[in-house]
Amino acid sequence: MNIEAERFKIEMTHNELWSTAFDVRYYLLNTVKTHWVNHQQSWRKNEEERLYRLKTMFNHLGRPEMHEGLEAEVNKIFEDINKTKK
Repeated sequence: MNIEAERFKIEMTHNELWSTAFDVRYYLLNTVKTHWVNHQQSWRKNEEERLYRLKTMFNHLGRPEMHEGLEAEVNKIFEDINKTKK
């Protein structure tokens, strides 16, 4: 069996969108801590799709700052990890 999703539409309640946005945000930051700390130069390129989804979700929720502060959080994670490696 071969199943391919070409395009689909998801309808969510306001609360479902909040929950989904925070789930995606949590897993992005977790992936940064567990995987991208070893590939700090390529994390942004490889996470472009997830970053775009987060930006779209938080913009639709009227909270763009939740996405805008994400890169600073990632940089802080990298900074803290790099300090412990020295």
